[in-house]
Amino acid sequence: MVFENVKKFREALSKYAIERGCQLDKIHNDQRRVKVKCKANGCPWILYASKDFKSSDFIIKTYNPRHKCYRTNTNTMCNSKFLAKYYKSRIVSQPCIKGWKIQDLIRTDMGLYVGKFVCLKARKIVLKEIMGDHIAEFSRIYDYRDMLLKSNPGSTCVVKVTNCDDGKNFFHSFYICFSALKK
Repeated sequence: MVFENVKKFREALSKYAIERGCQLDKIHNDQRRVKVKCKANGCPWILYASKDFKSSDFIIKTYNPRHKCYRTNTNTMCNSKFLAKYYKSRIVSQPCIKGWKIQDLIRTDMGLYVGKFVCLKARKIVLKEIMGDHIAEFSRIYDYRDMLLKSNPGSTCVVKVTNCDDGKNFFHSFYICFSALKK
């Protein structure tokens, strides 16, 4: 099989391990090569893939498809990044979904046990990607005030922030009075 790059190969490998229900161990894992074997004792499954220098594709060189292990209900490849990608649409449609609810979804969909904090981290990854970093956005509140005053001469704009002990400022209130509305 041929993959576009090592990232696509790793995604396919994670999907395979989760669907198959096996624990895989990455022996070599870098940008040029990936060697993976099954963690179960005596299981002959092995996979080796490397970068083709002529076409810059990622190609599987060695593959033994036979497994002699049993399905497991835990998998280290089912991490928060994988869950964020897999359940992105569900988390976007329900941004306040609880960690235990995501756990139940994973248990019914994939038959895997995943910790609650992994599920909460996956939700945090998706929400941060969708909504952005709200702390960074609120730190630009003074820039927003300056743009309002520049585009609306004669207007009044007051921003109040609360200073904390750790040096961070938190948004408190925002007041705008446009000059067109003044009498």
